[in-house]
Amino acid sequence: MFSACLWRISLPVSFKVTTPRVRVCPIAYQQKKRLYQYRGVREPLDDPRCARDLVLSLRPSERVMLHHKLQQVLAQSKDHHEEEAPTRAVLRKIVLNNTIPFVGFGFLDNVIMILAGDYFDSHIGALLGISTMAAAAWGNLVSDVFGLALAGYIEGFAAKLGLASPDITPKQSDMLVTRTAAAIGRTIGIVIGCVIGMFPLLFLSSQ
Repeated sequence: MFSACLWRISLPVSFKVTTPRVRVCPIAYQQKKRLYQYRGVREPLDDPRCARDLVLSLRPSERVMLHHKLQQVLAQSKDHHEEEAPTRAVLRKIVLNNTIPFVGFGFLDNVIMILAGDYFDSHIGALLGISTMAAAAWGNLVSDVFGLALAGYIEGFAAKLGLASPDITPKQSDMLVTRTAAAIGRTIGIVIGCVIGMFPLLFLSSQ
């Protein structure tokens, strides 16, 4: 589930495509989700069809906002003066903003995987004669599916906590120290969430 988790930050709870149905490019769909994500590694959007699908997947208000922000970013990118690295306070905020959502992802990942894996092992596994590792694999599959379905709710809850995004420039967001801070925050969140999500083992071990 980790690979799925890494790109769930700030995915809206739902969105409707009001334009005629088109075959949406997978890259455009991922970029649609990551418009709300803080800077991270992503696939390059270098296909005109994917770029068009991305625009069509947005609501009118989102297109206006995207156009406005693109103009700001392009204007700032033309400024070639030396950019200072983000301060420690800004980096701490970046770490925190990336930690909180991934605590939820890690928690749900382990809780659902353990409960589903135990169910497959003790019920379906006994019926079909599958191994414990096979039951664990099925539990992980269920965990991945639920993680995708609940991602928007986790991000919505994290957004309600009122954690403001740091005010940094595009050049600062591209700096290695900024990307490293975001990665550290996600790693810390996943570790904390997964450890907390192991609590069902306390009950299963006594059965």
